[in-house]
This record gives sequence, structure tokens and C-alpha cells, in this order.
Amino acid sequence: MNKLCRYTFQAFWLLLFTSLLPVQAQTAADLGTKYENAKQLLTANKYQLAMKELQPLITANQPAYSPGAMYLYAVAAVKAKQYPEASQKLNLLKNAYSSWPNLAEAIFLEANIAFEQKDYERALSILESIKEKSLTTDATAMEYNYLNQISDKTMLQNLLNKYNDDKVLAQVYANKLIAGWYTAADKETLENLVKKFKLDKSKFDPNSLVGAKKNNFNVAVLLPFPQTEAEAKARRNQFVTDFYAGMLLAQDSLAIQQIQLNLFTYDAPADTNKIKATLQMPELASMDLIVGPVYKSANKIISQFTRQHNLNSINPLSEDLSLVKTSPNLYLFESSVTTRARQSAAFAYQNFPVKNTIILAETTKEDTSFANAYKREFERLGGKITLYKRFNPKITSAATLLSAIDLTTIGHLLLLSNTPSVAISTLSQLALTDATIPVITYPSWLNVNQISLNQFDNRNIYFIYPKFIDNTLPGPQQFRRKYAARFNVPPSIYAYSGFEMLYYFGQILQKYGRQFNSGLQNEGPVSGVVFQGIGYAGAQDNQYVPLLKMENLQLNVVNPIFR
Repeated sequence: MNKLCRYTFQAFWLLLFTSLLPVQAQTAADLGTKYENAKQLLTANKYQLAMKELQPLITANQPAYSPGAMYLYAVAAVKAKQYPEASQKLNLLKNAYSSWPNLAEAIFLEANIAFEQKDYERALSILESIKEKSLTTDATAMEYNYLNQISDKTMLQNLLNKYNDDKVLAQVYANKLIAGWYTAADKETLENLVKKFKLDKSKFDPNSLVGAKKNNFNVAVLLPFPQTEAEAKARRNQFVTDFYAGMLLAQDSLAIQQIQLNLFTYDAPADTNKIKATLQMPELASMDLIVGPVYKSANKIISQFTRQHNLNSINPLSEDLSLVKTSPNLYLFESSVTTRARQSAAFAYQNFPVKNTIILAETTKEDTSFANAYKREFERLGGKITLYKRFNPKITSAATLLSAIDLTTIGHLLLLSNTPSVAISTLSQLALTDATIPVITYPSWLNVNQISLNQFDNRNIYFIYPKFIDNTLPGPQQFRRKYAARFNVPPSIYAYSGFEMLYYFGQILQKYGRQFNSGLQNEGPVSGVVFQGIGYAGAQDNQYVPLLKMENLQLNVVNPIFR
């Protein structure tokens, strides 16, 4: 995903193209129309069309329109990951309109492009040239986020040697030292950084880092726990109770490995005032990890808190990637909808010989988001979308949609719907036409009673199944036995999640310490204890997405971590 959207500066170009260049009465009035059209196309994420609409304004060479059009063209090109073309337009803008009042934003975008291309020296050099105070905060956020992604210690050392007055660079390097890079040879460097940039001496004390690998960690658990006996009996927020029960079993399993996690629970409802009050408790800043909160309303609050205290927080249940985009200290335990779409598209492109597809998606927000992300990734890889159609199953049935499609001409079908009637009609249509094309869809189809396992077995149906648990394996079997013995009920999917989440991050804490960000970038994917896998290489959500297919009446993972 384009990292331009990951920072607080994401609003710059939006504000710019909605406010710059008021349409003036000219003989070429259509320039104003094209400019407005381009803005709408950018808002709708139609970057290629936006660039096409902007090109005439650029060639018109009119000061009232051309510089803004060049900038917007570059923004669209960056969003489309066409970085050389974006750079070309920015260079043209600087050379032709050097006195353009918003040139600083163009230079800011140029730095973003350099970071995207991993040309860190050029990016830092460009940032040094920006003197606009209004951009300071956003420049800092961008620099921190990109530099924090560097996992090569030598590379970061070289950058620090060249840009030795860059406080953000120094902070990132110091953080990575105490997060696991530190050796005795780094003692003088760290001491100098602390002194020069007035860093927290207690946090960056070299003497406390030598051989000080912790095995005891404090974890704050901020979840909407039932607050009264009546709420508990009514099973209010039962998912929280189950999730925490799974965490308790993970705590026991980690203790056997000499990893001691001390869990401190706090009620974290949707009320943001309650969240703020909790985070003001003095012990919260000294925690090694925060699990939660789960509600979107608290996201900005936890983001600010974790950034202020250089502490990481895991949202254990959300699939919304936007929650973690603007903060390097926030993570999702789940794979996001965007990641699931991206990984599914990559699997399809790599494994299905015909590189075109039809996308049929219900009109729900999640289905639409999935379909859009899938389309972007499949096309980026070189595939072709021959048809993309959203539908309401109450109005248009899947049978009607499929009957108008020649299923023999496409490589595969992505059908995003959890509606049972859609699953039934799709299988019927495939059987009627004897079509054998691969179909990628949701695992909810497996729960439709009117469809037999044989019907799935006879067709190439692939299920995007993040929470698949293979109960024939020892890990899930053992967990189920221990959970039932302790709580006298079988585990729910939330209990499995609570266990896997804490077990994984408990090991990460022991391996890298509380500031595990840089270490986590090189982790995974690895097999989970109960789920198929987990890994965060270069991301802030789980990047492993299992896909399953029915074979001989058994579900099999077609993209296992270890083949």
C-alpha cells in the first residue's frame, strides 16, 4: 500500500487540490472543468484517469492552472506507484514555476517518493531543504516512520554518520539499539546520542543494556470487561471473557518456557473519557505491552499514548488497517481486509495459469473494500479484470449474474458474499455449465447446509480462511483439552485468538524486548500453535492469510507456510 497515506500529512494534497486555483473565467473554460474533474477522480482513487485529465492543464502552460496540475499529477502518480513519472512532474514544476507559493508541499512529496524508493540519503537531504514550519510535524512523522522500517544496522549507522545533526534519525537509531541491536561496541555512540540530543538517560543507559535480556514482562490488558455479576451472567461481552481466558492459558504455557507475563486488566469501554483516565494511571507508561483497546473511538488516544512513551499496543480483534497506518507503535493481531485481499490476489496470479478474472462483490463496505484491494493488487501484478460488478443479493441473484458470463473464458472468479443463497446458486450454476474455473470466496459457504462437501470437492472452490483450525494437529487438540479442563466449556474462536495472540507476542517480547518494532519486521511467517500462521514482515498486521480447498472431503491449506 502506498505509504503516502500513512501519515498525518495525508491531508496536504487533499486540502491543496480542494482549495488551490479557483476557476477563472477564461476563453479556455474547459481547463477549469478538467481541473475539477481531476479532483473528483483523485478522491475516487482513479489515479490513471486523473492523470489523463490533468495532462492538458500541464501542457496549457497557464500559471493559473499548470503548477497545481503538475502537483496533483505527481500525487496521482505516487498513489499509483509510478514514482519516476511523479518525479518528472515535480522537477518540471520546480523548473517552470519556482515561485509557486505551494512549492514546499511539492518538495515534501519529493521526499516521500525518495523514501518509497528507499533512497534514504536523498530523502533526508530533501527534508533538510524544507524550511516551511507548517510542515515540520508531518516531516518528522514521515521520517520516523520510514527510518523505523530499516532493519540493516550498518545502513542506519551510515546515515547517522552523514546526517549527524538529525534528531529523528538519532532517536530511531537509539531506539533500535535498546530494542536489540546494542552491543558493548555501541556504548560510546549511545552515550553521545543521549548527550547531544538530550534523550532520556534512564531509558538509554548503556550499562543497563549489556546482557540484560528480560524474561519478566508487564502487560496491560484494556478490554471492555463485564463490570457486574449481572453483566457476567447475561454473558455481556462474552467475547472478551473468552479472549482473556485464552490469554491466561498462554500465560501458563509461556511460564513453562521461563517467560513470565504479568497481566494487569483495565476496563476499556467505548467511552473515550474512561480510556483517557486509565492511561493517566502512572503504571501504564511503564508497561512492556498494551493489549487493546478494541473500539475504534479510542484509536487516536492510544496512538498518542504509545508514541509518547515509545510503547507498543496490539488491537486484538480489528481487521481495519486504517487504525494502525499513522502510528508505528500500533499493531493488529488479525490480518486486515486489505492484506487478505492482497495475499489472495497474489496467490491467484501465481497459481492460476490464465491471468484474468471476474470480480463479483456484494455492496457491503467490507466486500467493496476487499474487492477494490484485490483489483489493485491483481492489476499491479499484471493481471486483467474483465468484469467488476457489485450487487445486492436481494435485488440481483448470483445465478442471474453468472448466467450472463462465459465462465470458460476467465482464469478465475472472485465472489465476495456471505449470503447462503448466493453460495447455493453459484454451485448450481457451476454444475449446470460443468465449469471448472477456480472460485475464491469466504469460508461461510462451508456452513450452508444445502451444500454437501462433495459439491465443494467436485469444484475448484478456494476459501479465504484466516481463522482455520486444524483439529487433527496436536496444538489445537492440547489447547482444547486444557481449556475445557480449566473452564469446563469448549473454547470459542475468541479463546483461541486470545491464546495465540499472547503466546506469539510473549515470545516476541522475550526475543526483542518492549520496543520490538524493528525485530518484528523480520519475523515470519511462522506456524501458530492453533492457527495456521502469523508474521509481520514489514507490516503492522498479520501478513499470512491461509487459503483452503476441499480435497477428498477434507479441507487442505493450499499455501502452507512450510511446503
